[in-house]
Amino acid sequence: GRLLEARATRLQAAALRLGPAVQRALTDREHGIRVAATQLEALSPLKILGRGYSITSRADGVAPLTGPEELKAGERLRTRLHTGCVISEVVEVEAGDPVAGSPEPG
Repeated sequence: GRLLEARATRLQAAALRLGPAVQRALTDREHGIRVAATQLEALSPLKILGRGYSITSRADGVAPLTGPEELKAGERLRTRLHTGCVISEVVEVEAGDPVAGSPEPG
């Protein structure tokens, strides 16, 4: 009988610790999910577009363009903005460093 009582007491004590331990584990997991969601949102292409950037590709929209050497006059472009798209045509291609402000007509 005493052995059974001792084990019942240990079981009750373990049950009392289990609730808070499970709650802590759930809270930790929720926090981890929130952190991951925040990081994903910050890296989202749509979030970046919302800051004024755009993604430009040929009109077929297959792959984004990364430099003027990929284009020639007369090609149609598709530019993805935050709230929609613009279809345009290349009039002139300039090569150079856009940051330095020294384009070279091409």
